Amino acid sequence: MVAGTMAEPAGWRIVAPGSADDVDKAGLRLVATGRGSLRRIVGESEERYRLFARRIRWDRVLLIVNEAGVSGGFVSFKSFGRGPYAPGLGDFLSAFGARTGWWRFIAFWLIEGRDLGRGFYVYGLKVAVSQRRQGLAAMLLAAAESEAWRRGAAHVSLEVAETNSAAKALYTSQGYLPVSTFRLRFLLKYMGIADLLLLRKPRPA
Repeated sequence: MVAGTMAEPAGWRIVAPGSADDVDKAGLRLVATGRGSLRRIVGESEERYRLFARRIRWDRVLLIVNEAGVSGGFVSFKSFGRGPYAPGLGDFLSAFGARTGWWRFIAFWLIEGRDLGRGFYVYGLKVAVSQRRQGLAAMLLAAAESEAWRRGAAHVSLEVAETNSAAKALYTSQGYLPVSTFRLRFLLKYMGIADLLLLRKPRPA
């Protein structure tokens, strides 16, 4: 199903996969290795792939693909409390073993369960390294906004690490304004997670 198309950047289009069967290998790996900011909880790239690859809610993911159908990036979103990943305790135990799997599972779902207004929230945005600086990130963000307006959302929210200057510049340029700062407790800072800025963009009048 095509969620929308845009003229720029040339040769790329947005698609909304219905299931993993609609996604190329590059796209599956990009989506399944998301949440790199939580690597101390959900592991490095291969561990995240094992954890998430079979637990993706594809109705909360949009891909950007080229004329050959190869994925160059994705944007995922959380809508009314449901995000793109749904791993269970068994998945964590399988990926990390009994020694650390249980606390990683608890930590992941505590972070997932934070109330962000229960509206439309951009959960993840990632562009393949080889395709960066072509405007794909802005195109993906615009596609997520279109999906939010289609679903009747009053605004789009997202979080960005205070230390991520490039991402903050992108979001600010697209009309996102700061709402609040989520000051993380010592344990999460120990895990290498920076304080988060909550940004928001209202629905156009």
